Amino acid sequence: MKAYSLPSSNPANVNLRAAGLLMIVAAVTACWLALNFAFPNFDGIRSIVTRLIIHATILIGLWLGLSRTGFSVDTRVSVWFAIAIPFTLWLAVIWRLSFIGFFRPIPGSTGVPVLPIAIFAPVLFGLLLLMRPSALRQFLMPRRHPGSLAFRSIASSEAYSW
Repeated sequence: MKAYSLPSSNPANVNLRAAGLLMIVAAVTACWLALNFAFPNFDGIRSIVTRLIIHATILIGLWLGLSRTGFSVDTRVSVWFAIAIPFTLWLAVIWRLSFIGFFRPIPGSTGVPVLPIAIFAPVLFGLLLLMRPSALRQFLMPRRHPGSLAFRSIASSEAYSW
């Protein structure tokens, strides 16, 4: 599978393609603004559509980023699913909890607010998973690089001492 890239041989072709993509984005934006103007009372639908578009954009961007790596197709699919499934489950759980009012502050409460925990706990959990030495060796330290042996030894000693 070939990685996505713009053709660099003809600058006019690149400019034409970029202008075409800009026009598509401008048309979609104009349609979205027209729908918001035509139906001002559908706040829930706008929120759902916006969140789904953001989620799809993140997952498509992840796939395009993975396609530019030197990983095999099986590795790319595995990494994509390893990120996409927990991300989608987290979104579904957070969305449901916010729908039932779980993140609203309780008047008079002196406890820790729940919203920052919901934001930072998945990030910290993901960082802890990525900081494992096996994950560092597999994804962050390529074996083909001439200086990778020195980098791997320094990075692994830092990871173990941390």
